[in-house]
Amino acid sequence: MDGPAPLSSEMPPAPPGAGRVALEEAISRAAPAFELPALVALLRARFPDRTLRFRSHPSLAFEPTLVRAVEFFGDHVTVTLNLGLRAVTTPLPSYFQELFAHPQAGPALEGILALADHRLLTDHADSRAPVEQERLVPCPRSLRSSAFTLARPSSPITLGWLFRKVYPELEVSVRRAGHERRLPAPDARIGQATLGISALGGEAEVSVPGIDAILVTDASRTWTNEPWTREARARLLDHVLPALSGAAVHLRVLLVDHEASGKLIVRGPGELGWDPLAKSRPSEIHTLFEGRPPERPT
Repeated sequence: MDGPAPLSSEMPPAPPGAGRVALEEAISRAAPAFELPALVALLRARFPDRTLRFRSHPSLAFEPTLVRAVEFFGDHVTVTLNLGLRAVTTPLPSYFQELFAHPQAGPALEGILALADHRLLTDHADSRAPVEQERLVPCPRSLRSSAFTLARPSSPITLGWLFRKVYPELEVSVRRAGHERRLPAPDARIGQATLGISALGGEAEVSVPGIDAILVTDASRTWTNEPWTREARARLLDHVLPALSGAAVHLRVLLVDHEASGKLIVRGPGELGWDPLAKSRPSEIHTLFEGRPPERPT
């Protein structure tokens, strides 16, 4: 059984034309909100034809986020970080600021430090997700599989970790629960059937121990304007179920959408403070999956 694959391993490249431009603009707007490993994985998966270049943001003040900006060019993507040789946390002595301001030596020194900065920041980004880099961790697939097997993938703790990795935007809750499962049973025959063993139709519903994974969202659509029901089911099929192939667990995955039908509204025109609020309908609950994870084809 293999562990969870990287989220970027099966992500398709960005579509050409307007779709790619829209994705570039969305990533640029949301750049400071990204965690560095997630941003690097997204850029390498969606823009495989462009190289990543890292640079530090020249500043003497501390910044609230690690990622400052992402800029897209024809053949490369520049990621600006609030970290590096030009940032406030630089290990360089303070007199380098005077050298940078020198009209002749400054530009040449900046060019040399930019090369070193790119290499150091690339290593830093790769070290945040070392299993994804063959040069840092040999045989990462085998290591991931062994570690995931030792963590007991059918336990609520490991499943909670897995779902939080796959759905970082959602609130995740994993708990044990009783499920009703249809199991084969001998057909009932007059004079020969034993109560509790045979059943009409050859199937019987029995209660089995299982696990519920509950995903909660306050927005019906993702930041790329995809319905969460479609996106959540796609991630489940691509990443969660393959990782749980062969696990002895009866799993039920539910998506609770608070935005879909749980809003309060004011009844008709009137005066604020006097009109009663209409009762909100319960949040929509979608069953994304229920049953045993399918076996991987051999």
